[in-house]
Amino acid sequence: MTLNNIVIGGTLCGDPEVRTTTGGTAVTTFTLAQNERWMSAEGEKQKASFFEVVYWGKTGETIAKWFRKGGQIIVTGKLKQDQWQDKETGAKRSKIVINGWGFEFCNKNSPDGYAPAKSVEAVASKAIEEAEEALPF
Repeated sequence: MTLNNIVIGGTLCGDPEVRTTTGGTAVTTFTLAQNERWMSAEGEKQKASFFEVVYWGKTGETIAKWFRKGGQIIVTGKLKQDQWQDKETGAKRSKIVINGWGFEFCNKNSPDGYAPAKSVEAVASKAIEEAEEALPF
């Protein structure tokens, strides 16, 4: 059994970029910043993590239409490890990307001008329920 689902909310670091494969399929990519905040003895601390996100087809085209740098989004997808050989050094390289298959509007990104922000917890709970339903036991 393999379970590979991720739900993450964050802020777009730049406008989504759309490319088209030779077969005509749209490939949309963007970087998502996810901020973590906590209190320490010195006061509030913050750390940002950055994730590359890839969408294929119409879903990615929709994201490119409605989202811009600074927009907030909840991404659902799976993790994928890309591997390649560095052309200059010959070293093997890899990175983890999120292959998105769904998303949720947050704030003012929605087609009707405003959609109440859904919590990451609510979306994650739904994804977990769906994954549990797929389990064979």
